Amino acid sequence: MSPDERQAVLDDEHLRLLALFHYISGAMTLAFSLFFGAWMVFMGALFTLVSRAEAASAHLQGPPAMFFAFFALLFLLGTAYGVLEVLSGRFMSQRRRWLFSFLVALPRVLFIPYGAILTIFTLLVLDRPSVKQLYGKAR
Repeated sequence: MSPDERQAVLDDEHLRLLALFHYISGAMTLAFSLFFGAWMVFMGALFTLVSRAEAASAHLQGPPAMFFAFFALLFLLGTAYGVLEVLSGRFMSQRRRWLFSFLVALPRVLFIPYGAILTIFTLLVLDRPSVKQLYGKAR
């Protein structure tokens, strides 16, 4: 086996594994963001029930708006990023949109330790000239 063939097999295997890990990471991000959405709905229902039960109390005003805004923001950002991670895995498996996969990997470095490790490996693999050629051939 020539060195070029060996490198091509290695690149294919690394991209296949990275795509799989992006699918898993995207699914986990979506699951955690859905947790924030469910928690927001649960607490909203709880505040509504309590405020109805104590409607005669003048100083009970219901949930603060910042409470819902914060959890809605976490829910929306998590859902959006989870979808972007899944799309990045799909594009990696198709050898398309190199820059998209590169940019989607960057914010994941904040999710220590798993996200940082996956980001480092993603950037190392995507930065190889042989991988860039694979993406160029897929066009």
